[in-house]
Amino acid sequence: LLSMIPTLLELLLEGRSIEHNDHLLRALSAWLTFLGPGGLHGIAVPTLQALTRLLAAVKGAGADYLHNLFECLALALKAACASPDGSAAADAIVLPVLGQMWEQQDD
Repeated sequence: LLSMIPTLLELLLEGRSIEHNDHLLRALSAWLTFLGPGGLHGIAVPTLQALTRLLAAVKGAGADYLHNLFECLALALKAACASPDGSAAADAIVLPVLGQMWEQQDD
């Protein structure tokens, strides 16, 4: 499973599947849950980076897709923060995108 996560993220990021395919995100969420925070050896931060890029680029997605994306982000964030240097890296990755989303929200 660990070697398939980067491939799945590439499919999502490069749009080589159905647009806003929440089935892929559900699969990723199940894999991240199964592996747990300690099971993402060396790929927690890159996974978080890829999911954050996906979040920044998503436009017009449905509620299920966004829910699954945020669930994957939460699981990747938990895994990244489990490593010694991961917490600072996670802050640097996630906070700018969330700040942009906050500033761009409609009142």
